[in-house]
Amino acid sequence: MIAILRGLADVERDLIRTRAAEGPSRAKARGHSMGHSPLLTQQLQAEARRRQAESATLAEVAKSYNVEWATIPTKQPTKFGLSSPERFSSWVARPDFPHNKLTRN
Repeated sequence: MIAILRGLADVERDLIRTRAAEGPSRAKARGHSMGHSPLLTQQLQAEARRRQAESATLAEVAKSYNVEWATIPTKQPTKFGLSSPERFSSWVARPDFPHNKLTRN
């Protein structure tokens, strides 16, 4: 009797996993985007990159758009995105990086 109930529970668990996995793919097929919508449009991101190239600091650019500094793109995106060291090394080396302003008492 317990073995039959255990078998039914396994089947039900598999059905739940299948339905949960199908949900995002069905939403994408209907045209829904997954995750948060971007805070900056493509045009604003391009403008932010241009301003940084003209020596504006990351903090200044972020403040002008009323967003956090991490929202501002720091490098030109590539077809495959940016690798992790490339993404974060440019932020850490900059004087306006928040952790570079921390002082110990």
